[in-house]
Amino acid sequence: MSCYRRRPVTLEATVRWPVMREIEEILLELRAALEPVESGRMQTGKRYSNGPWIDTTQDNIRRLKQASAKYEVAILREEETLQPH
Repeated sequence: MSCYRRRPVTLEATVRWPVMREIEEILLELRAALEPVESGRMQTGKRYSNGPWIDTTQDNIRRLKQASAKYEVAILREEETLQPH
């Protein structure tokens, strides 16, 4: 016997589901981009003209983590709205 209760499908749910699916896909892409940088297998940087290479790896890690956190919050909020009351 399943403890899963099916919620009625509403217009709001049919609109929200594709948006949440897209948010989950973006989060997966952010995590995939973060892994090689955070593990040290990849570095990021910039260089102006013939100037020295400037390592931006830590800034990139920070930005990826911030973006991931925002999408994780969106997913958690959505999951909270789907909890039975």
